[in-house]
Amino acid sequence: MSTMVGHLSFENARVLVFGGTGAQGRSIIQALARTKRYRLSVLTRDKNSTKAAALASSFPDIEFVEGSYTTEEGLRNAFANQDVVYFCIDSFNVGEPFEYFWTFRAYEIAVQSKLKWFIFAGSGDRYGSLGMNEKYRNSHNIVSSRLTGWLMNQPLARLPWTILTGGVYAEMLGTLLRPTEEGDELFFHNPMDQDSVMPLIPLEMYGYRFEWALSHPEESIGKLLSAGPFFVTFPEVAAALQQVTGKKVQFRSITTSQWMEAISAHIDPDRRLPGGADPTDPTSFTFRKSFGAWWNIWKDQKEKKSEDMAWADEVYPTRPRGLKEWMEAVEYNGKQIVPLYEEF
Repeated sequence: MSTMVGHLSFENARVLVFGGTGAQGRSIIQALARTKRYRLSVLTRDKNSTKAAALASSFPDIEFVEGSYTTEEGLRNAFANQDVVYFCIDSFNVGEPFEYFWTFRAYEIAVQSKLKWFIFAGSGDRYGSLGMNEKYRNSHNIVSSRLTGWLMNQPLARLPWTILTGGVYAEMLGTLLRPTEEGDELFFHNPMDQDSVMPLIPLEMYGYRFEWALSHPEESIGKLLSAGPFFVTFPEVAAALQQVTGKKVQFRSITTSQWMEAISAHIDPDRRLPGGADPTDPTSFTFRKSFGAWWNIWKDQKEKKSEDMAWADEVYPTRPRGLKEWMEAVEYNGKQIVPLYEEF
């Protein structure tokens, strides 16, 4: 298919990735670097940091732009001489008010910088679709859903945009969602029902979807693109792991309070985010408050969606077609922390 929109081609485009040393951003870097068809840049506060050095070691052709997306100077330097940006802000480190402001400002500076395509890490409006009930207000990703709605109303003639959506990182099965071992058995304990559905997505799928978009701008600009999660219940997750390991694996529903107590050995549920936030600041939140609402959303999600994955057949025909295949591909055994995803 042609890679033209009007008279613009994205072959050999200059692509700037925000969050390139993080989970989603690294997935995109991996996918695009593999093709050797794009000139890649990553915005980082410190190009000599451990994460940046590791990224540079794996992908020596990447150019690092030193600066911060929470400064105008950093944004202008980052956008200079670029064609496409993947824009993703770490909610845990910025906070709601600043995530709104710097996304709006980044969009404005992208327009001023003559960028050709603004690709945003967005999400569906689950909070709004559930009547804005406070029990579902999970602060750590609600901003991206609101900004998704805002971006969808921006004129394409001013700055072409695409919104990339995904789900819960499948790699979290090695961290926050990891099962416990009791004798010879494994148990997934979390505040879900037997028929509650969670969209689990391998991180690599973000990169493949981004790669597909760059080759198909006519089908991507002005659209929400799903990176293709697996829609599964936790009894199905347990069954898949049992098939992979040969061990007996079960799912047990627990309360949110019990889940918070269980993780408190590793994470302080009452830690306030973003880090260093004033406890009296009403725009900050605790892990307990935000992830409690996050669990409420998935507990009450009962619908399994089916998605057209023809795009993935084109760019990633050897991909895992289900959760069991993914577990086998990454050698997940219920214990290990799968690379690419770091906990708090």
